[in-house]
Amino acid sequence: MRPLALTAAALFVIAGGAQGQTQSRAAWPSADVLARQFERIAFTSEFGGEYRTGRLIRWQGPIRVRLAGHFPDRFKVEVERQLAELRQLSGLSIDIAEGGSEGTAPQMTVEFSNSRGGTTFDPEAPCRTLIWETGYVIRKVQIYITPYPDELRRHCIAEELTQALGLADDSRIARDSIFNDASSRQRIAPWDALMVRILYDSRLRAGMHKTEAMPIIRRIIAEQTNRVGTSSSRPR
Repeated sequence: MRPLALTAAALFVIAGGAQGQTQSRAAWPSADVLARQFERIAFTSEFGGEYRTGRLIRWQGPIRVRLAGHFPDRFKVEVERQLAELRQLSGLSIDIAEGGSEGTAPQMTVEFSNSRGGTTFDPEAPCRTLIWETGYVIRKVQIYITPYPDELRRHCIAEELTQALGLADDSRIARDSIFNDASSRQRIAPWDALMVRILYDSRLRAGMHKTEAMPIIRRIIAEQTNRVGTSSSRPR
């Protein structure tokens, strides 16, 4: 897909993929694979954003999310569930803006398409995310999701909302990952959750170059994976 251009902000277009299940502790990728996975999804962007290649982008401050389009209540439940997990992992304040609510305008919009074959933004794609950032800080996100089939929609919700936090590329380095378009996941994997925790670790900052960040990231991975031990729970 061609990158899109905006005059006042950098724009990234992120593609969606398939569906998913869970994995045991024994299936955890190695520390080296986790480091290469983070480097790929956090420091590159497949569609646009070439100017910031090699630098971290992330949110600062609270995020209000607006749901748009025609959708049943269960779609909102799925979005709320994913946002609750991302809120815990990132430490960000993330809330859904209810209709007619006052206050700060929503910085993130999730739009469900009326089409069964693609999004209103791209009829050929099941889901797309656009990210605007200034000074490596994310300011606005627009997510488009096709509502059917159910498994694909759930994958798109998990993938696009997670990528919208600043992990802006796909990757096949970790095979069973929400960032892998060939994955069958419908929820983020424990190692995907670790990617979010790393991005929002206080030792990192928006705009940090990977030459400075990667040694810190490898230390964080070692700390977190050592805590897992023989448990299948996610690193804290």
